[in-house]
Amino acid sequence: MENKNLITGIDLGSSKIAVAIGDCKDGEINLKSYEIEESVGIRGGVIVDLKAACECISRIIQKAEKKAKTEITSVFIGISGQHLHSNNNEGKISLSTDQEEIGVQHLKEVIFKAKTSPSSLGLEVLHVLPSEFILDNVAGVKNPIGLFGKELKVKLTSVIGITTAIQNAIRCVHLAGLDVEHVIANMIATGEAILYPEEKDLGVGLIDLGSHLTDIAIYKGEYPAYLSSLPYGGENLSREIATRLHVSLKEAEEIKKSHGVCLRYLLDNNEEINFGKPTAKKIRKLELAEIIEEKSEMLVSHIFARIGNYLPLLGSGIVLTGGTSNLVGLKEVIEQKMNLPVRIGGIRTDLIANPSIFQKPSESMEYATSLGLIAYGKRVRDKEKNFPWEKENIYDKTIGKVFNWIKNFF
Repeated sequence: MENKNLITGIDLGSSKIAVAIGDCKDGEINLKSYEIEESVGIRGGVIVDLKAACECISRIIQKAEKKAKTEITSVFIGISGQHLHSNNNEGKISLSTDQEEIGVQHLKEVIFKAKTSPSSLGLEVLHVLPSEFILDNVAGVKNPIGLFGKELKVKLTSVIGITTAIQNAIRCVHLAGLDVEHVIANMIATGEAILYPEEKDLGVGLIDLGSHLTDIAIYKGEYPAYLSSLPYGGENLSREIATRLHVSLKEAEEIKKSHGVCLRYLLDNNEEINFGKPTAKKIRKLELAEIIEEKSEMLVSHIFARIGNYLPLLGSGIVLTGGTSNLVGLKEVIEQKMNLPVRIGGIRTDLIANPSIFQKPSESMEYATSLGLIAYGKRVRDKEKNFPWEKENIYDKTIGKVFNWIKNFF
């Protein structure tokens, strides 16, 4: 039997599909179950094989249900991909008198004026995220409800994606026998799990270095002010190693993880590395480091091109996540290029009530997005109570029917 208080988050990643089940109270998650599988049928954040992805989701949900001893019927899904991007807009309304109290309807009205309409057909607004309200030229107002004012302005970020990519993700989950409560951009969920409120307020860059993609979010306040995605990730480094050393991609990945270093000066020796099957080969650590350093600098240059203008706003520096972030020396390469402090992200210490459920602390990072989906999902369920101005996604919840996207921001 399903526990209605539980929230399930599914991270539909290109390298892994991860699910977490838990309840969330006062921002803290009591985790009941978690599972992970190698991703099948997803490439670059989008569904490329509906049947394979659907079967993968079904398997992982069944395992999670068994561990949690509950039935799951609805989920929050996290998606990524190059098709997701952000636009920034402003809106303004005037009130009849300066003695008029700001209400929910005023927020809806000013956000409606500011929200972005997709510039071309085939695009949908996935999130409308207010970053700041300005009341009678007083900036920094987070929630103006109940205040008096004559003029209300808002600055917001719209997250936009390709309609068919979003529909395919939802359709895939429907075919796995699940309803979709909400679709959330992965970087918003990941930020929910990793970033502390004070970091967001000071300004922080979140960079998810995945296998196929590098996702970027710039926070200056509670929500991202900028989202972007690059078609480069850890696999690009592995492919370069495979090409140079004439080995399989799988073996190149193993070499990278076992011996890879992004900066030559971090090497403690120049020993030979034995590799190659069935023919044994050798390479010096310095030669391998040169290959990885070259591609790493190229990746970081692409990131810099996207966020260079935002760097002065990042008082908290940059936080790295994703499997590739653990590559020795990559943190230092980013620090040198961005001239900012950089840290490897971890799950917020106040996020999980029962962190001992994980066999080792590092394991929890595999579920950062799934845990963030639970935390953000709780806020979505309490939307009218806590965030009445947020855009709400509404989906057809009848499994097997044609997906119906309803454009309803409030």
